[in-house]
Amino acid sequence: MARFESGDIDITPKEFIEECNKFELLKLKILIMDMFDLEEGCVDCGEENVERRSLSQRKFNQALRTLENSWHSLSKTDGDIIEDIAKKYE
Repeated sequence: MARFESGDIDITPKEFIEECNKFELLKLKILIMDMFDLEEGCVDCGEENVERRSLSQRKFNQALRTLENSWHSLSKTDGDIIEDIAKKYE
């Protein structure tokens, strides 16, 4: 993430974000989505509009994100299994 001088720092969230590069912003986005259990494309994500999901659904979504970020490490067999599961629910 962005680097700032040590000591008492008074910065706005906008200032912090402006110092982040694209990769850091993507990491921040994923972190926020995970922390608040938000879905991609959520425009009005005020607390009253965020539908809380069951623990099992949150675990499932986290597993999918992990697979999405690790697709390059999957074996051919693992990839085939995932494709078969996806086809089953098309």
